[in-house]
Amino acid sequence: MKKRLCIREYHLTCQRDLGVTGTLRLAFLTDIHNKIEKEEGKRIWELLDGYRPDGVLVGGDVLVGKPGKDIQKAAAFIKALSDKYPVWYANGNHEQRIRKHPEDYGNMGENYDREIEKTKAVRLVNDKMKSEIRGIPVMIYGFEPEEHYYDKGLYKKGMREELERVFGSPEKECYTILLSHHPRYEKEYLDWGADLTLSGHYHGGVVLLGKKRGLITPDYRPLAGFCCGLQKKGNAHMIVSAGTGEHTIPVRIHNPREITMIQVDFFSEGS
Repeated sequence: MKKRLCIREYHLTCQRDLGVTGTLRLAFLTDIHNKIEKEEGKRIWELLDGYRPDGVLVGGDVLVGKPGKDIQKAAAFIKALSDKYPVWYANGNHEQRIRKHPEDYGNMGENYDREIEKTKAVRLVNDKMKSEIRGIPVMIYGFEPEEHYYDKGLYKKGMREELERVFGSPEKECYTILLSHHPRYEKEYLDWGADLTLSGHYHGGVVLLGKKRGLITPDYRPLAGFCCGLQKKGNAHMIVSAGTGEHTIPVRIHNPREITMIQVDFFSEGS
């Protein structure tokens, strides 16, 4: 069955005065899972090029992390994307596990990393990069938490502390964007305080019930309350994308594949 790919657009205002005025237009792609060929790939490019973002943020799971699966499709897509747009790429659990477990995946992770290094994409694995986009200072953080946070079952404590251990506190003089694949820890992300946190992983909960609630998550939580959409706490925003692809359970009901487009407006009291 042909699956629909749509744009889900968010219009935000930076809640802090950074001394600049202007607008950022960013695209967020996550959970592509190799759905980048033929009509699927053509539609991604049509939507991106129609929106004309200032940059593309990639939230992980571009490939399918299973033994023997193809890595070249994902690498070729990141190359083409970064040849056309500035790209910042953080890992999801699929990239993480093929790197961490060569005993299961052989040299799949090593080969993929080598291919991505040949592209213009900025790979952020527990790393950050400051950029200036349209005159606006932006700090982008790519967070890869310890693997046990992805375990199926109970909520794991300590995510806020791990964020602080890896990055300290968010930069105050920049607009700060945290790429963190797993959305279950939204309270910790919002408390940490990046201006914008972007996650995916849940594929919209297979069946999207209303605007945010999903039927089932990859960690087997039924009726999870934040599988898609926007949350806000104080000056901090968090967006969870339903993702551009899926794997294993190729079902979506009331839950189209999406490219997430984000417009952020900046205002300065001194302007």
